[in-house]
Amino acid sequence: MVAAAAAGVGIALGRAPLVDEELARGRLVALTPGLRMAGSWGYVMRVRANRPMDSSLPTLVEFLAEEGRRAPAW
Repeated sequence: MVAAAAAGVGIALGRAPLVDEELARGRLVALTPGLRMAGSWGYVMRVRANRPMDSSLPTLVEFLAEEGRRAPAW
């Protein structure tokens, strides 16, 4: 969708992390430059009940939690 909009096929509504680079390069132009919504990125993990817990999962969970704590406030 972003590539199609950048190619001039139409307009696109997209999350900032997915369109910011194209905006910076001038391949996309913001229709409403003063209007941006707050982000809502997050992580979801699900473990199947019938599968054993991988021993590396706690390390991954801690890494993702730390990344979330360090993420800049938009």
